[in-house]
Amino acid sequence: MMSVVLRDLLQARAEQHPHKPFATFVDGPSWSYAETRAQGRRIAGGLHALGVRAGEPVLCWLPNGPDALRAWFGINELGAVHAPCNLAWRGRSLEHALQLSGARIAIVHRDLLPRLAEVPLHGLGQVIVAGGPADLTLAVPTLSIDALDEAEPPPVEIQPWDDMQLAFTSGTTGASKAVRSSYVHALHFLESPHADTFGPEANFLLVLPLFHAGGLATVYAVLRDGGSLVVPPGFRTAEFWPWVRRFGVTSTTLVEQMAAFLLAQPPDPADRDHPLKIVNIAPMGPAAYRFIERFGPTLWTSYGSTEVGAVLRCAAEPQRRGVTGRLREGYEARLVDEHDMEVPPGTPGEMVLRSRRPWVFASGYPGHPEAAAAAWRNGWFHTGDVFTADADGWYRFLDRRKDVIRRRGENISCYEVEQELLRHPRIRAAAAYAVPGRDSEDEVMACVCMHGDEAPDWAELVAFLRGNAPHYVVPRYFRRLDALPLTETGKVRKVLLREEALTADSWDREAAGIHLKAERIGQR
Repeated sequence: MMSVVLRDLLQARAEQHPHKPFATFVDGPSWSYAETRAQGRRIAGGLHALGVRAGEPVLCWLPNGPDALRAWFGINELGAVHAPCNLAWRGRSLEHALQLSGARIAIVHRDLLPRLAEVPLHGLGQVIVAGGPADLTLAVPTLSIDALDEAEPPPVEIQPWDDMQLAFTSGTTGASKAVRSSYVHALHFLESPHADTFGPEANFLLVLPLFHAGGLATVYAVLRDGGSLVVPPGFRTAEFWPWVRRFGVTSTTLVEQMAAFLLAQPPDPADRDHPLKIVNIAPMGPAAYRFIERFGPTLWTSYGSTEVGAVLRCAAEPQRRGVTGRLREGYEARLVDEHDMEVPPGTPGEMVLRSRRPWVFASGYPGHPEAAAAAWRNGWFHTGDVFTADADGWYRFLDRRKDVIRRRGENISCYEVEQELLRHPRIRAAAAYAVPGRDSEDEVMACVCMHGDEAPDWAELVAFLRGNAPHYVVPRYFRRLDALPLTETGKVRKVLLREEALTADSWDREAAGIHLKAERIGQR
């Protein structure tokens, strides 16, 4: 039986298929399994010479590319803990990550050094610089990654339940938390309903960043299942299809915003002339179905989080549009109210989870014991996400619990509002959120990005929504933006939109004389 420990898994793959490609970097080299193993061991030897030992976190602040991959594998070669950081962080968010990680050594791209110089380093004592020589002086010693000692790393005993990574949550609803992730957690994190997604015949295009749980889980899944990776610096709309064709890409994962960007490109006779067979798009909303209808690959989706992995999954379900998936084998789920009492069938409730196997979920939040106690209360992990479930075990995601608007007795799902907006042919992206109403309670606001330069006809949009959705789903306020503020992983930074609230360019349908009320059924 093959070990789940990344070091041992990579060694086994390198011995079985030493010349098989593992990682092809679009702007650089191509590494076989054997070369990937050798690259990681070189970094491990250098880190060991600097005093890094098993169980110690090493912070990585690197873009996707050879340095990010060899740093990760080198850290785990020693049984140390890989702690990748979001490339967008600076100031307080960066300082927060340094504090939470407790790292003594960091591997940082040279272009990020000015940001590091601006914050307290909180115990960081050495910075290894990638991407070229350091061009400024930090308060701690620096060393080029290419100048690391290449001594042979010592053998270290690593257990499946040891921490492999310290992964940071996205921070879309608050400050990021560090999540302890074991090798067992990585093993079970991501499984596709299609065997060819990560397996021996797969050539997977990795456009998710290697500081995001989805990107990290994909690399482990490809290694676990014996496939190959194509690694660009990140997602680029104009280069996506050229990469797919040039490198023979067979599978990939896209967030819905990426799919929307690709759909916004002009139609091309070659739209279906490509080797891409399988695509994972989450959520599996209108953009996902439009993507496969236009470009042709097989669609699947998954739902999960940094803490629990992708616990729900399903292939495309055209007859059940809007479903998120069914529970994978080995997990249990309940939908509960705010008191952890199970809600009646068909009623929205927060999804809580547990696993029948040990170490499959994350092992806690360093520095946040109160958050861990709240998340794992009553023996179940609380996702913070609201779902409904039918009698056949199909779950439908409604919204983040903190992203549900309570208005005039109705619980309004921001996700539901966004999906209805995206059905309009002129809207390519949308974000719905609560803003303070003029009468004490919240109102629904929507920011939209449009196809073309023509000014939006807000009254027509309201009529479109009213014809397809309940009256309470139709926002009161609308605003057009050229682009939504996004995180590095394509999630909308709603906190920024909420802070702006009602702006001078916001359109108020009630001020325009459009008032929506529930129909009076059976009354005349």
